[in-house]
Amino acid sequence: MPFADGVFDCVVSTLALHHWQDPVAVLKELQRVAQPAGRIIVFDTRRDIHSWLWTALKVGQTFGEHLQLCENDEPSASISASYTASELQRLALQAGWERAQIRTKLGWLMLERLPAQSAAFPVPPTLRRQRNGMR
Repeated sequence: MPFADGVFDCVVSTLALHHWQDPVAVLKELQRVAQPAGRIIVFDTRRDIHSWLWTALKVGQTFGEHLQLCENDEPSASISASYTASELQRLALQAGWERAQIRTKLGWLMLERLPAQSAAFPVPPTLRRQRNGMR
């Protein structure tokens, strides 16, 4: 990327991971442009989705034949090219991400590089109580 080292305090990639030819190189590049205490979030579909969700997508894809996406076998092709949480963890380690967290839900996963130094922004007790519905 045409950016200097460590210029961003947050770097986000959404639904692109499964398109990268060399995901380790891209994860290294994301880390390069992020500040050491910055966040990196990579959000994508996951290949090991629940079978009922896969079936629902295939049915939707079949009945949506008139859509341009279906000509490219989407969304099936993207899901098939996606990673599992354990595969993504391995890629992050290969890219040198020392502290990372992976969260998964029905059809997606999110990789977050945890900052080397946490810049904590504590919530004052009065705001915390208001947020929780207390006064």
